[in-house]
Amino acid sequence: MDVKTYQARDLNKNIVASRKKKAIERLRQELGISVDQPKPGYGSTNSRNTARIFFRDPLLTSAITELNES
Repeated sequence: MDVKTYQARDLNKNIVASRKKKAIERLRQELGISVDQPKPGYGSTNSRNTARIFFRDPLLTSAITELNES
């Protein structure tokens, strides 16, 4: 990870925002799920079903989010 602080400030905010946007777009394209977006009348898209899809393939998920799988 490029930013290793709890709270991103100034220049790091742009890095974190672009990385988050890229991860959300790849999750939508490769796994077909929407994350961190409100659904009208339903609340958040972060649900149990999203988690099931998200963790079905831990290698792919770790590659998309650029995080270590363990």
